[in-house]
Parts: sequence; structure tokens; C-alpha cells
Amino acid sequence: MTPTDRPLPLHVRVVIIGGGPAGCATALRLHQLGVSDVLVIEAGQYQRERVGESVPPDFRRVLATLGLLESFPSEAHATCLGSRSAWGTETLGYNDFIVDPHGPGWHLDRSEFERWLADSVRARGMLLSSNTRFRDVAPNRGSGRILSLERDGQAILVKADFVVDAGGVQALLASRLGARRQCDDQMLVAAAFLDVDADAVALDSLTLLEAEADGWWYAARLPSGRAIVAFSSDADVIRSRRMDQVSGWLTKAAATRHIAELTRAARWRHERPIRLLAASSVLEPCVGADWLAVGDAASSFDPISAQGLHKAFVQGVAAADAINTALQGDASALLQYGLMVRTRYAQYWQQRRYFYALEQRWPESPFWQRRQAA
Repeated sequence: MTPTDRPLPLHVRVVIIGGGPAGCATALRLHQLGVSDVLVIEAGQYQRERVGESVPPDFRRVLATLGLLESFPSEAHATCLGSRSAWGTETLGYNDFIVDPHGPGWHLDRSEFERWLADSVRARGMLLSSNTRFRDVAPNRGSGRILSLERDGQAILVKADFVVDAGGVQALLASRLGARRQCDDQMLVAAAFLDVDADAVALDSLTLLEAEADGWWYAARLPSGRAIVAFSSDADVIRSRRMDQVSGWLTKAAATRHIAELTRAARWRHERPIRLLAASSVLEPCVGADWLAVGDAASSFDPISAQGLHKAFVQGVAAADAINTALQGDASALLQYGLMVRTRYAQYWQQRRYFYALEQRWPESPFWQRRQAA
């Protein structure tokens, strides 16, 4: 996708910093509500290979809510028929989607998915400016905010009646407005894109999850003969096991029972593993009189929850509903949105605790001790 970005307006009703799933979902919902004077700012150009995730069959309902189901390019993603996991035992347990009334799920090609979302925003007449960075924010005389942006080396000022931070866990906009992040762990992911043979026995249409002493592994087949394999653990474990190097990553993978079957025959696509922040965290506050945060900027979940995209879309819809109400003069919806974010984070934390408590094979492991004591 090589869109031609239009000149940025001097004044817009809503500016969204971040053109990922949460930002695009917020924009798409605002358009449904009749708020189309929206500018989405994206620092990248949707060309970088992104670590994705698998989504269950009922993700169709999330897409349908935003009017995206009919245009969803399912052929660009691999079918997901369920999952298998070695959690609490070496033996694989299965959870399949065969009888799900919605049909199969998908192993998403995350880069393709985000390009499609951006195209969907633009197709509705909203402006999504790629290769554009947020630099600063200041109050505007009277109301709203003045955003300092940079595109192609040029400084640009844009006034907004309402601003949204959809910029991920860094939440640069919200931090400029005084918000602070509460981090409850130090989870990191060391991931790799691999080229795999079509007949690889270790990976079919099911996701694979395998716990081990220092953390847990996830693997899924992607389109075009690729697979994503990721190891999740604490930052100190990633460093001490040299999981940010190919040799350390492969050594750790080779010691597993199930993941090793895949990685032995696979070919690397990058020079080293991709490291991603995956800590459980929540922004305080995540909303103000003329701003809010959405997606990972508002709250980030452990990847074991498998709720990243679902949360991004659900929060995006709720954020847009609150913004629309606030623009009409009723700020109470913003307070309710902030309460929803905090409540769902607390619910997630309980679910996380329950799931990690199911694994009792390594009572001396710092990784498992930290999660079972939380």
C-alpha cells in the first residue's frame, strides 16, 4: 500500500495518535456515529513485518460491529481450527473449533491485517496520515489541544477538539498530559518468523502452546509458508538465557518437547529474534476532559490472555461512543469509559492469576513463582 497523504488540516474534531487496530477501530466507530472529521496519525508506513496473533471464530462479531466483516480478506490469513497446549502437563490438550457455529478462526498475517484496517479508514473518507510522528501537545486557548506533528521532516501544528492516544504502551500523548503507567510485571516476548515446509508435522491449522521452566512458547502457521514462534518470559530471564540472540533462542527451543519439532527444520527470516514488550499494565488516569487512551496505551495484557486484538476493537468502540457523547456536551461517558478500562483490567488480572496457577511443575522457577504469588 502506497497511499498519497493529503495535506493535514489546521483544525479537526478528533485526532487519533496511532494507526494500529485500536486507533483504526476508534476512527471507524466514530464514522458510524457521524463523526467523520477525524485525523489518524501513524508513525510507520504499514510495511514492517508484525508479530500477529490467532483470533477465534467469534472475532467475526467484532468485525461485523464495525461493518468490516464483508470486506475482511480471509484469503490473506491462515485458517485456525483451534489450539493445542501442553500446560500443567507434558501431554497436549486440544480445543477445536469444528462445531463452532461461526466457523474457523484465523492465524492473522498482522502486517496485512493492519494495512487492510488503514485502507478501511481511508475508504470512509477519513484522513490517515502515515510516516507522521507526534511530538508534543499543548492546551489551546478556549478549548481543545494543539498537537505538534512531524511529517517528512516538516513540523506541523494541528488543533483538535479531542485527542486520542492509541500509540501503544509508550502512550506518549497521555504521558505529556500527566498520565503514568502502572506496570505489574516485566514480561517480554522473543519472537521469530520462520520459513517452514508445507508438510511440517509440528504445526498444522492449530495454534501450539507449550509451558516450560522459564516461561512458555507459542507457535502458529501463517500464510505463504511462514510460521510465528514466540517465547514469553520476564526481561531478566530473556537476558540471562540470551534469548535475544539466535543461538540462545534456538538452544532454548531445542530443549522443549513440542516446539522443537518445528524449529529444527525451520529457516530463519531475520538476523535475530524480535523483542516485544508484553507487560501487564494500566494507565492512570486513562481519560481526561478532552482526551482518552485506547488499546495498549490504556491497558496492556499478558499475551497468554489472547485478547490483544479483541481488546483493541472493544475499547475502540467504547472510546468512540464516549467521545461522541462528550462532543455533544455530556462528559459523564468519559468517566464511565475510564471505569470500564480499570474494571476490565482487574477482571483480566484475576483470569491471569487463575491460568498461571494451573501450571505447578516448576515450583522453584522465578518466572512461575512471580505469577503464582501475584
